Amino acid sequence: MISTQIRISGLNWSPEDYAAKFNVNGLKVWHLGDALKFGHKKRFRQDSGLAFSLPEQESWSSAQNAIRAELLTHAVVYIELFSKGVAVELSIGMTVGESAAFIQSIDFSAEFLGELYAARIGLLVTGYPTSDE
Repeated sequence: MISTQIRISGLNWSPEDYAAKFNVNGLKVWHLGDALKFGHKKRFRQDSGLAFSLPEQESWSSAQNAIRAELLTHAVVYIELFSKGVAVELSIGMTVGESAAFIQSIDFSAEFLGELYAARIGLLVTGYPTSDE
């Protein structure tokens, strides 16, 4: 299983001004100074931002197609955000360990990485453990 999320964060911008441009369900918005709700130590957000998930995919090929569709739809918005000093990150999460969901590797072609670069989007990949039990 592959999950993908777009995270947009920075200082001196209003996430609400951009939230409507994405028009997706489950979009989360936060602001500089908002309390973080995990752990015992009181911590606060160091930036303002928004995040949303793309639909989960069973294969890397279908995940790439969904990511490319998102890039095509909002490329101008991502470049505008970059010009304002706001960071955009594509976070890819995949399950590893369970035989039915195990992904041995994912291939980042030069073309795919070029598309991320053109839209000024950073990349983060995380493996999440799972088991057959």
